[in-house]
Order: sequence, then C-alpha cells, then structure tokens
Amino acid sequence: FISHGIYGAEQAVSGRFDVVFCLRWLQMTRHPLLLIRTLSRLMKQGGRLVLNTDYLDCYQGVPLIYTPLGSEAPINSYGCTYFNKEGLLNALACYGFHDFVIHAELEQGIDESRDFAHMPFPKQGVLHASESLTGNITLSCTWSPASADTDPRYASDRVSSQLLVDFWDQQLPSEGVVAYQIDEELLTHLRDRFHVFYAESKRLTEELSASTAAVHDRDNNLLDSRRELIERTNELVATRQIVVERTDDLVATRNLLIERTAMLEQMVAKVERLSSELADAKARCVTAEPSSDSPETTPRTP
Repeated sequence: FISHGIYGAEQAVSGRFDVVFCLRWLQMTRHPLLLIRTLSRLMKQGGRLVLNTDYLDCYQGVPLIYTPLGSEAPINSYGCTYFNKEGLLNALACYGFHDFVIHAELEQGIDESRDFAHMPFPKQGVLHASESLTGNITLSCTWSPASADTDPRYASDRVSSQLLVDFWDQQLPSEGVVAYQIDEELLTHLRDRFHVFYAESKRLTEELSASTAAVHDRDNNLLDSRRELIERTNELVATRQIVVERTDDLVATRNLLIERTAMLEQMVAKVERLSSELADAKARCVTAEPSSDSPETTPRTP
C-alpha cells in the first residue's frame, strides 16, 4: 500500500503488473488521458486492465468527452470528466489498449434539480433506449502497443500509436509527472473534520438506534392494541348476536301477546253477547208467568 497521487503512480512502485484495476476514478479526474497514461505504465506487455467508470450515454458513433463544471455534472461536482462510449474506447486505444470486452453497462438516473438535466442532449439515450443519458460501464482490455499500432486509423496519416504518445508526452516535465505533495495543514484540517463528522455520525447512529427501539416499542403497543381491539370486537359481535336472539324472542312474545289479547277480546265480546242473551231470556221468562192477583177464569158451560 502506498500513499501517492493518482497521476504518475508508476513512479512510486517497482515493476509492472499482469492485472490493473481502475474503479470509478476516471470520471473524477480533470486530466483523464494523463490517468490512462499512468495506467499504461503500470502494465506488463499483454497485461489486462479492468476499468469501471461513469460515462455519457449519447451521441453514438461520435467519440466525445464531456467536462462539466459544478452542477452541470449529473451526480455531484466531483464528477468532472465523462467520455461517451466511443470516446472512452478511443482514449484507451491511443495509449496502447485494445481487445475491449464490455462486461456490464448500467443505466443511471438523473437528478432533475441539477443543471445537467437541462443540458441540450438528445432526448433519448442511444445505448439503453432510455432518458438517463448517463450510465456506468465495466470493461477489460489488453495493453500491447505493438498490437495497437495495427489499428487502420493510423495508416492514413502514416503514424503509429507510440509515435503519437511520444509526441504528446514531450510536453510533460523531463523528470516525469510530479508526485502530489500532501499539504499537512490541509490534512490536519481534514482529519479534524473527519473526527467531527465521525462524532456526529456516532451521535446520529445512537439517535437512530433509540428511535428504532422507540418505533419497535410503538409497534408492540400497536400490536397489543390491535389484539385487544380484536377481542373487544369479538365480544361486541357475540353481544350483538345475543341481543339479536333476545330481540327475536321479544318479537315472538309480542306476537303471542297480540294473539292472546285478540282471543281475550273475542271471549269478552262473546261473554257480553251471552250475558245480553241471558238477560233477554230472563226478561221473557218473567213476562210469561201468570199473575196471582188476576181473577180466576172459569170456562163457562153452555
């Protein structure tokens, strides 16, 4: 493990490597070709590079590089370099990489609040048939400058990959790319901020744990309340069933009372009728009996 700036990292290590990984760094470098140059100088002849980076998912067939500033970046301001697919492959090819194998292409969403969402890109992505315009790509390739020279695009101008690389690199300092020097004051500031953020993170974690426990207790209380409510509801249903049954009994009793009352009314009417008839009969009997005061009537003999 070494602590070194990403540019010129080959100066801090000895030897070359069979496999080199570069994961999610390319989109955060303002000098992406200098990074690719560094990667090429870490490779053994025939070695494999595994690269993962965000990329611009548009303008198919045109090798481009997008250099946003601040909120023009799709995710955050640290993303400052976005090749499209063709531009990425060309940037790697110009430093001797070839035989590209794309292992994964993932679609990424867009934060509509960032200026990136309002850039005049094509309305539809060309690789995912989506509206994302950005994606993440994972690829591997072989480093072999001699094989890269066979690219037919060099033939028309009678140049080679190595010739162009030498031409571009002659603008660099003769002693190579200067290693990044750590600013101790800045490092101390970052460490202090890290401890502040760590303490804040610890506090928030404890608060989250307490809130989670409180939510768990609330959930248990709600579960108990739900069980109690179910029990009360079952009791009310049973009580309602009893009330319904009692109501049915009362209705039947009421109907029986109505019938019995009607029968009593009929019997009373019949008794009144019979009483009236009896009174009439008695009156007729009294009228039919002879009076003791009336003279005896003797039939006359002719």
